[in-house]
Amino acid sequence: MIHINYALDRRTQYMLQFVHRTVRDHNMHQNIIEENTTKISKANQNKFKLHASYKITNTWKTNIAIQYTNCMLLGHTNHGYSLSSTQQWKRQENLQFDLQIHYFQTENFITRLYFYEPNSMFSDNKFKSYYGTGMAFMGSARWKLLHWMSWNIQYKLKHLFRRVIRMEEVEKRIMPLRTVHSIGIQWIVRF
Repeated sequence: MIHINYALDRRTQYMLQFVHRTVRDHNMHQNIIEENTTKISKANQNKFKLHASYKITNTWKTNIAIQYTNCMLLGHTNHGYSLSSTQQWKRQENLQFDLQIHYFQTENFITRLYFYEPNSMFSDNKFKSYYGTGMAFMGSARWKLLHWMSWNIQYKLKHLFRRVIRMEEVEKRIMPLRTVHSIGIQWIVRF
């Protein structure tokens, strides 16, 4: 893994990341290997990420990220890439708005891409995987009314233009939805 951070000035930062890994596991590659084979193969996977962050004002920050991944398995190279943008507006410590937009395109589950999504406190994993071709949108608002009480509201929308179906979904007869909406509201009171 190679990870490089560069701060051009106090407002502008760049990050470049490269990860290479070799995996020997037939379960990870079930969606490419035929059902009746138990052949264990070696997969070489490369992931690149370029991230730029710029603080426009003292309250507004913008981020742009580009990701690319490829995985060579059984003599075939699979690709995936994404473009994402995050806008954050924060007024001191009591009010914050976040907007995220992701476009992703992967050939299959092996080339899935991960995005960081800020969730409410005490909620599930903040890194979500995406595969297929689609777009995702997330908007959230945090409002700290008093030092002991706050509200978090979040809306997520994911739409797939092209679905990728994994073998385990076929076996369980699960069909992923094309469009998924979720709304979360959290009220926190500290005693």
